[in-house]
Amino acid sequence: MNINDNVKKNNNRMQNAGIRHNLENQNNFNRNGIFDIQKMNDLSDFGFSFKSDISKNGIFEGINRNGSVNQSEKYDTENDNFLINFNKTANDEKKVNGKNLNKPDVIKKQLFKDLNTKPVSKEDFKEHISHITKDNVRDVLSLYGKQSKDGRLFSAVIRNTDLDIDTKKQAIFHISDKLAEYCKENGIKSDDIENDLEGELNQTCLIKTKGKRLDEIEERFEDRIKHTYKDKSEEKSFGKLKSLTAPNGKVDGEFKQNAVGDCWLLSGIKSISNNPASLKILNDNLKYNEDDGSVSVTLKGVNKTITVSREELYGSSELSKGDLDIRAIEIATNKHFQEEYHKSSKSLCKISPPRADINGNSSVKAYELLLGIKGEHKPVRQDNVSDFVNNYIKDNNHLVVVSRHYKPDERTIDGKGKNVLVYSHHAYSVAGADDKFVYIINPHDSSKKIPLTYKQFGQIFDEADIAEIPQN
Repeated sequence: MNINDNVKKNNNRMQNAGIRHNLENQNNFNRNGIFDIQKMNDLSDFGFSFKSDISKNGIFEGINRNGSVNQSEKYDTENDNFLINFNKTANDEKKVNGKNLNKPDVIKKQLFKDLNTKPVSKEDFKEHISHITKDNVRDVLSLYGKQSKDGRLFSAVIRNTDLDIDTKKQAIFHISDKLAEYCKENGIKSDDIENDLEGELNQTCLIKTKGKRLDEIEERFEDRIKHTYKDKSEEKSFGKLKSLTAPNGKVDGEFKQNAVGDCWLLSGIKSISNNPASLKILNDNLKYNEDDGSVSVTLKGVNKTITVSREELYGSSELSKGDLDIRAIEIATNKHFQEEYHKSSKSLCKISPPRADINGNSSVKAYELLLGIKGEHKPVRQDNVSDFVNNYIKDNNHLVVVSRHYKPDERTIDGKGKNVLVYSHHAYSVAGADDKFVYIINPHDSSKKIPLTYKQFGQIFDEADIAEIPQN
């Protein structure tokens, strides 16, 4: 259940360095022994970086080692080519692999063009990849994304190049390493994303799945970067991150869903916190560790305790804002899914592989993981609203999360006279009912209850995730 598909946005960059291919350990891909980046003397003056106003005029400026402009490039959108003009120097006739650096075809067609139109030779492909550095990697990804209709760069490498799988994997590692260097330089946490990517590239069905999962990981890099910058902006404005509340080992604060599609989990947590009995079970499985600021989360349904570090809590900026104990639950749940997903190197080959992360699921899964109780899906219909409310909401003994699957987004006027947009494929926790209204909570802001008449409730929602709260 992922409402945030329309929230995900892309940003990205490109530059120079030489690649030396190292295949000493082909069967166990990791950050070591994949690409050794070396500066090549022949390319020392071949600068390559994009300006931030690329979308406005398509002009790029190359910068040499001392930062001065030595070349310019203009993108020919009609023919999908870059026209490269070099300022002539005494070394005008310098060649690399027999190619004159002054000729506009020195890089041939750009990476996104090659990947989408024809097979690429290993030599040309390595040359393309060699120009990607931490300073321009986000512009590379952005440029490719704007030109491609079929996905992101990671999946395009897997899907469209006429290269062996080892070379494809190594190229993706190189790009991700440049993203990681960019993150490190800007104080952005990324090791968890890198680990997930490494696990993914060790799967055996990348060709079969066309790298779809790799694109999701690429998006996570961008979400993390974007939201960390937003956090830093707030920090600069307010002196501290007022949108985050320090953890204390209890779910006792409000939250707002952020860039990750885990409404199912957040709404499940909110429904659990609405009831004192279920909230006690949840809080008994949280522990704040004062010595290092971490939070230990026990997922009761799988009898697994995962400790979330302080760095992870404050660094996972694409996750929910507000009570950091809730973010700790998000991180722990995500880690559990990743561990289960990567347990088998053939999980992608299965008809129904385990979930790879917390993007999309049902609140029944949240009840099972967090409380160790079984839930079930129940239909919500206009002709049974009264019975549904009496049996599952008014009795205060059930956890209830509702959703809208078979209808598009809809605007309605709630019981307070406010215009409310109700999203399709999005989970809402139910916070009780009286004789007139049913009260729902959107995880976009857990502090607000939305009153709906019984008729509205039955018209808007079509399914509920329900579980009976254990009685001690």
